[in-house]
Amino acid sequence: MNSECSEVSLDILYDLLNKLFIKDLLQEAFSYSLECKGEIISYIFNDRNLSKKDSVKVEIYWSKKDVGFCNYHLTLNGKRDYSLRNLARFLEIGGIDMLTNRIKVV
Repeated sequence: MNSECSEVSLDILYDLLNKLFIKDLLQEAFSYSLECKGEIISYIFNDRNLSKKDSVKVEIYWSKKDVGFCNYHLTLNGKRDYSLRNLARFLEIGGIDMLTNRIKVV
């Protein structure tokens, strides 16, 4: 792979990773699909078999169940409550996975 192609792939990988990190813990449910080179998706899923594919379609999403979980643990009387106590409980129960949007191969 030449350096120009490698640089483009790294930019796409960076953009994809940026979409996975949650910027608002109380975001609404969403879902969108995109297609990327298998090589790029293989890094996300740590699956070498995906790197052999020219193109892989993935879905990035945040489910209504996730929204409900976040609202239950991070709001009080309908208002955002990011107190240390709530954030600690939120992470203790939900784990670190609650800080990233979901992704799956479709």
